[in-house]
Amino acid sequence: MRVRLALLVLLVSLCAALAPGATAQIWPSAKPVRIIAVFPPGGSVDQVARALSQQLNVQTGQTFVVDNRGGASGSIGTAALAKSDPDGYTIGVVFDTHAVNPSLIPNLPFDTLKDLTPLMLVGTGAMALVANAAQPYKSFKDVVAAARAAPAASVISPWRSLAISSASSGLTCLIAAAARS
Repeated sequence: MRVRLALLVLLVSLCAALAPGATAQIWPSAKPVRIIAVFPPGGSVDQVARALSQQLNVQTGQTFVVDNRGGASGSIGTAALAKSDPDGYTIGVVFDTHAVNPSLIPNLPFDTLKDLTPLMLVGTGAMALVANAAQPYKSFKDVVAAARAAPAASVISPWRSLAISSASSGLTCLIAAAARS
């Protein structure tokens, strides 16, 4: 039994000595990492992408470059991300429209769930529904009632009875859905 164990140890040692050395790939390398910000410069997505870029530069010693690809509620930049080489040298910063775009834009050139991998939640932001104090709206229920009473075109037009402004389409969709129900 001892001879077999000794031969097994010798065989494993010999195989390990003869095997070519396996080395881990170095990432990131000299190639810059592109961070696609799916909205134009100056907005919150751009600011988050630049803050991440700066910290990743410091912490890894690697170059991270922000590439703003704004338009179509972030779907243009997200499409560029989905079509990028899956080599780890392109990451994206998206906004909450990323979750609603599949239901709002029927022909997205990518599948949000299949073509992209979520890495982490960077932050969240509160949304508020506010109105001029002179307006009759005192609650969300009042806004929904006004949306129901207004002609369809006026719900999104500042020249009509009810104007909706939002950092994203989420609040607009919520009010529109509530008005339809």
